[in-house]
Amino acid sequence: MKNFLKKMPLLILLISALFAFHAKATLMLTPLDCIVDFCWTSDDNSNPHADDIATMIGDPVIIESLFYKSNAGGGDEGPYSSDYSTTFSNTANDPEDALIEWLEGSFIDCASGCYLSVKDGNHQPAIYVFDISSWDGQMDIELDGFWPDEGAISNIAIWGAGDTRCTGDCGGGGQSIPEPQTLLILSTAILGVYLSRRKRLN
Repeated sequence: MKNFLKKMPLLILLISALFAFHAKATLMLTPLDCIVDFCWTSDDNSNPHADDIATMIGDPVIIESLFYKSNAGGGDEGPYSSDYSTTFSNTANDPEDALIEWLEGSFIDCASGCYLSVKDGNHQPAIYVFDISSWDGQMDIELDGFWPDEGAISNIAIWGAGDTRCTGDCGGGGQSIPEPQTLLILSTAILGVYLSRRKRLN
């Protein structure tokens, strides 16, 4: 037991460090989420505008702006095109998956509501629209398994009411996720308290 207690500080530090470097939350979305979550679909294969997304969702939702759009063939659009990056994957020409990452700088504040569209265009449904109003604007969004073996993601887009640009704590979206550095500092402080108590007891 004494040997275990002697090794305890090292164990705490190791576990905390591993947790800190891997603690990055991700919002995961799949077509199956349409069954259980706030999601809408359409068979219209034309590229939507803000009013088309609003019509799909229905009253009383107001959607006025395209915040960010990324095309699988290349090219990002919208006022946040330099703040986010999307990597399409699974196959080079027919991606079924995508990862949206916040890079740095300003980010989208979803306090007034945000919606994510995932579009194919050649299959049914041609488009999925998800309510991502709980997204904090900085968390990764992972899209998985769209039109497997029959289609591909042609573009993704994030929509909302107005262009609410955030550079700090906007009070919108979901809960903030502790950054790895914060977790590492906290675990080091806990370890320091443990060592000082141990030293006093000896």
